[in-house]
Amino acid sequence: MAEEYTRYSFTHLVGGRLPNPLSSDTDLSVRTFMLSGFPSTLPESADDTLKLAKIWDEELIRSGAKMPRDIAGFEKLAGAYYLKDILCPFDLVHETARKRKTEEALAAIRKRTEGDICKVLDLVGY
Repeated sequence: MAEEYTRYSFTHLVGGRLPNPLSSDTDLSVRTFMLSGFPSTLPESADDTLKLAKIWDEELIRSGAKMPRDIAGFEKLAGAYYLKDILCPFDLVHETARKRKTEEALAAIRKRTEGDICKVLDLVGY
């Protein structure tokens, strides 16, 4: 079940796939709430992304789904998948995806990937 929140079924749904730990603003709020639970009411200032994520969370609970916050070790598992994603970004490792990109686009992805790796190493104290 944990992989549904990191890899498969819910990847294109707001509040479906756990946002990465380097996210900012709304995505970081969604991540925090997915790991600890949404408040009963959101502030008036909450944007549509956060509202939709809360609705999705409520519907999953109503249907009896196991939530990320209830899965032992989920945050560590999600971290391992995130690390794999930044070390091996789809657009660089998948041949068809690479062929669809210009050299300039691939260089930009490599540069972004290098920056993300450095951010993660900083996050964990290296």
